[in-house]
Amino acid sequence: MKKLFILGLSVAMIAGASSCKKTSKGKVSNEWTVSSYKSMDTWSDGTTVENIKDATTYTNTTKGTISGVSYENIMKGTIATNTMTISKDGTWSSMSKYTEGTANGTAIPNPETTTEEYSGTWSFIGKNKTGEFKKNERIMFVVLESSTTDSNGTDKETTTDLEGSVWKITTSKKKELVLEYEYVSTYTPAGGSTSTDKYNATMTLTQK
Repeated sequence: MKKLFILGLSVAMIAGASSCKKTSKGKVSNEWTVSSYKSMDTWSDGTTVENIKDATTYTNTTKGTISGVSYENIMKGTIATNTMTISKDGTWSSMSKYTEGTANGTAIPNPETTTEEYSGTWSFIGKNKTGEFKKNERIMFVVLESSTTDSNGTDKETTTDLEGSVWKITTSKKKELVLEYEYVSTYTPAGGSTSTDKYNATMTLTQK
């Protein structure tokens, strides 16, 4: 539902004060390595999906309940490449290449290697007094092209939809950038019960 680099969701605002210094296009624009990516996806049925990645490994843990029986699936693998380039001209691109390793502690036979690539445009979001956001405290990434390559070939997608995802900049240094993302969707059908899906992520970028 959500891939390694989460950019295809509706715009989500992130509340709270920022701890970073003044951010400029010069600080953001760089060739980065995704040194850490942590996320938690919570579905309305209580299922949780946790992703923890560093520069070389990943762990994906899914917990839930089926017919009253609890389960836990843990997938682990290696990461060969996980990079992101943010350019001053307002464009960006990313590439991640990872290989399956184990499923619940058992080695996966004929492990799949997958390469994911994204590209699009980016821009700062202006200050907002209601949300207590300062100038250049939030950044929006729009995905215009994406591709996934594995043993089955390459799937490609292009779009002109300018709806993007908004990340809050919590740390902005010359050689490090930390971004946080939060998505909350609440749905109440007529005469039905309310359901809520949540997604939170923190991504740390370090200069290559």
